[in-house]
Amino acid sequence: MINGQGMLELSELKQKIAAGGFYFIAADESLLTDLPKGDWIGGTTPYFMTDNGGLQTRDKAYVLELPKYVTGACIKIYTGRSLASVYRDAPENGFSLITMPASSPTHLSFALNAHDYDDFAASPLAGWIAGVRLEDIGKATPKVFDGRTGNSFTDAAAVMHVSLPKGRTAVLGIINIFEPGDGDVLTFEADGFNAKNAFVNGRSVKLARYLASKKLDTRLPLVADYGGAMINVSFQSVNETSGDVSFFAPVFKGVEYRHAKSVGEYLRAFMSQKPQGIEDRLMFSCNCILNYRHSGLEGRRTTGFTGPITFGEVAYQLLNQTAVYMEIVTANLAERLRTETALRRQNRLLGTLMDTIPDPVFYKDESGRLLGCNRAYEELAGLPKAKILGRTVRELFPAEIADVYTRKNNELLAAPGTQTYELDFPGGDGGSRSMIVRSATFPGAGGGVGGIAGVIRDVTDLRRANDELKLFRDLLESSSDAVLIIFPGDGRLLDVNVSACEMLGRSRPELLKMRFPETRADLPADYDWRAEAERIKAAPSLLMNLTNRRSNGDTFPAEANVKYVALSGKEYLVAIMRDISGRRKMEAALKEVSTLQGLIPICANCKKIRNDKGYWERVETYISQRSEAKFSHGLCESCIDKLYGNEKWFKDGEKPG
Repeated sequence: MINGQGMLELSELKQKIAAGGFYFIAADESLLTDLPKGDWIGGTTPYFMTDNGGLQTRDKAYVLELPKYVTGACIKIYTGRSLASVYRDAPENGFSLITMPASSPTHLSFALNAHDYDDFAASPLAGWIAGVRLEDIGKATPKVFDGRTGNSFTDAAAVMHVSLPKGRTAVLGIINIFEPGDGDVLTFEADGFNAKNAFVNGRSVKLARYLASKKLDTRLPLVADYGGAMINVSFQSVNETSGDVSFFAPVFKGVEYRHAKSVGEYLRAFMSQKPQGIEDRLMFSCNCILNYRHSGLEGRRTTGFTGPITFGEVAYQLLNQTAVYMEIVTANLAERLRTETALRRQNRLLGTLMDTIPDPVFYKDESGRLLGCNRAYEELAGLPKAKILGRTVRELFPAEIADVYTRKNNELLAAPGTQTYELDFPGGDGGSRSMIVRSATFPGAGGGVGGIAGVIRDVTDLRRANDELKLFRDLLESSSDAVLIIFPGDGRLLDVNVSACEMLGRSRPELLKMRFPETRADLPADYDWRAEAERIKAAPSLLMNLTNRRSNGDTFPAEANVKYVALSGKEYLVAIMRDISGRRKMEAALKEVSTLQGLIPICANCKKIRNDKGYWERVETYISQRSEAKFSHGLCESCIDKLYGNEKWFKDGEKPG
């Protein structure tokens, strides 16, 4: 530890302030009020992490005495509005320490707007949100102090801008043991500390009801990736009656959050993330009251990390359930630490990106041992990542799959480049799943091939859908009726079958450039397609009698059954159309035949029929004009006998020709 950092009683602290120096102090309000004026700022809290473990006290103060080598420090008190210049006011080489009262307008404004401040994150800004005993929330008010004047504030930010000599640099870091879980993705419709509604995987839900139905542990935060850093949003309260959910930090519109994974034992997880050797470089640290409370840190140590237990942490912006620390290092070490930090963030970002890919992704070394994979690969293998990495496919999959996998990998290593092949995986239903594996070699550190990376895509459902689509298309094309798919907005033809092309005398490309009204010949001058489309949409289905026009100008009557269909958020009209020319002719013929029915006036002697104009016509003339019947002439046996019965040749058996 490179500074004077520790817990002091009031008398000891008074002596230090009187001796000079720059101080950052956390203590109970009563103790801060009794301090002499000097170059210090402070904020209220009764909770601390000490060398002996977590502690709650009103009798001692946490004191950060800045190193003697700092070249200067400037204290400023900011309002919520003026705080926007905090980064612009920072020294060219140095850092800034900040404290704000919990739930004050300044605190809330900083939380929502810090990322929009001028020169955001151009200089390290670290600190904490002041608070009171948990039992006194709502009874006592958190405060911050300006040691130069002794004044306290319930709504302001006390900031100390500190300058460092050339060759020394401040490096800001965080330890966040929480990671996004594998559950639902939550997004919000607005920035804020409160929400009643949220989108869960894109579907709007009542947030309090959702949390209750899922039985989510609200001691665990929501976690999101903010530019490569995992940032927490902690739950403050959930009111199932009113539906209100409040947070200790704001959620932001459009950011994807997941409920955090359970971390098990906090101290073990914390120590596993603590940078090696940091104790010798550490200048300042603080940790969250929620970690202190939920993980039972009272009396337990976070070795090397001491400081205030706070109601929100600041590392460039507001954080929750996170440990914040600052190191003072040489310029060369600072550059290395920045590079390492950037690499860690980049690796985390790449890991997050990989996990958002729905297809299994993997990479392995030359020997076939897996070096990394995403969540989808874990699901494919049926094992967590810890049991996948370092193993080969022979240890993960059945022999028949591993044999193909291994043979293909060996082929790719022998001829570096890219490779695509198909593999059948056993499915959960006892069948098999068709997988397309796309792999490529990647270079090693010393040149040559370092290993193989690849992605696996399950195409089973796609192929099934293609088969079903082909079957539907075959059924469509085999229909003797014309089928037309129409866009309701402007009547464009989106698809047609062969029968439609034949009926309208046009090719499919020609028809797909036309609108449905353009195929018709019965439209009045004031025709309105949109009105007709709305009429169709309002009915379950609509039977329409149309007159259509072929490409050669001929018209024909048609009957169309038109139905409104909505699929995947898109609207269509489907028309099944039939040419009814033949039916119309038959109807006309039946109508003519019907005129022969009823009472027909006929001459009793010559058998002529009187028509509707009063003229007498022969029977065959009357009927042939009123039906499609045709007449042929001959003689019946009675007439033959009457005409030729007395003739000799007839009596001799000869018949007329």
